[in-house]
Amino acid sequence: MLGLFSVRALKCKSGRAQTHGLIRWGISLVSLLALLGMTSLALAADTPGVVASVSVESLSVQSLTPSLSAYGQVIADPTHTQSLSTQTGGQVRRVLVEAGQRVTKNQPLLVIQTDPNANLAYAQALSQRVVLQQDLTQKRYLFARQMATHQEVVSAEQALKDAVQRIKTLEKIGSNQATQTVVASEDALVMTVPAPVGSMVAPGGALLTLSAQQALLLRFGIEPEDAARIVPGTPIIFHSVFAPHGLEQATVVRVDGQINPATRLLDVIAKPDAASANFITGTPLQGDIRLPALQGFVVPIDAVVLNSGVPTIFRVEQTHADAKAIAVPIRVALRVGQNALIEPRVAGALHAHDAIVIQGQYVLQDGMTVQVEPKAAPAEVPTL
Repeated sequence: MLGLFSVRALKCKSGRAQTHGLIRWGISLVSLLALLGMTSLALAADTPGVVASVSVESLSVQSLTPSLSAYGQVIADPTHTQSLSTQTGGQVRRVLVEAGQRVTKNQPLLVIQTDPNANLAYAQALSQRVVLQQDLTQKRYLFARQMATHQEVVSAEQALKDAVQRIKTLEKIGSNQATQTVVASEDALVMTVPAPVGSMVAPGGALLTLSAQQALLLRFGIEPEDAARIVPGTPIIFHSVFAPHGLEQATVVRVDGQINPATRLLDVIAKPDAASANFITGTPLQGDIRLPALQGFVVPIDAVVLNSGVPTIFRVEQTHADAKAIAVPIRVALRVGQNALIEPRVAGALHAHDAIVIQGQYVLQDGMTVQVEPKAAPAEVPTL
């Protein structure tokens, strides 16, 4: 038994040794192939027979308009917000609207029962007018009989005029009415209704807050470091987050000078260019703030590759014998969509109408011989 166990153990050890040897041989083979591939790629530029096929595009000077994405909402214009109040005071009997409701001019909004003290003041003013009218009549009678002076008559006339004016003022504020109906002075949006039914309102107390329906603004939030790039008059293309295809345009009115404590961003206030009747206060928005355009060399973003971590493009230089790819280190000053505005790191390294590689650039090295091919057409997407 012991001999049989030893034979089996030797066989198992031999099998494991063969397996490990095969694995090490496989790893060595893969490493060798990888090394050969890297060596062939490194020597491609120096091998006269290796020619890379590329497509080129003429370098041109263009303008790119950068944009800054921001989120915001529709808000009421505080300069067109009014507070409706009562000059007589009283008790709210009926509220005919609610916050968020759109109202039209002359639409009834609220009914208030006039304060009895205001009604009493109006009754006293009427009584005083009667007394002053009688006094004026008496003064004129005495003056005709030289028993009163002209100054006394003039004083009585002025006192009567003041009493009549007071009555008109009390009538204007509603002191002569048992109840008053407050109406909208224009088409507006009801912002707040601070006086519920049954509440007592003091003279001058607010009943409702309205915002002119055609006076809405947009508020967007930006990072503070972007504030210097935005000035009044900057255009904004925006849309509701619920309707991304309904694009509208607005114009920046101002950039606030303090952080909004609610959003921790800097507020940019803009006014819609179109009539704002269809906008709803509080609607969340997504906007693109169009910053001033920049001009320079523009290339497709795919033409830029990283060479040892440095953005680089390849310029094709035609010689008498062949064409070579020259690596030009650059800085990407701006990216808009699929285009990039670039600056050469060495002044004078690029010129307008230079042939820039836009296809095949990922296999190139500085000085590699190239063959310029027509630009490949984009692949057609099959129609389902």
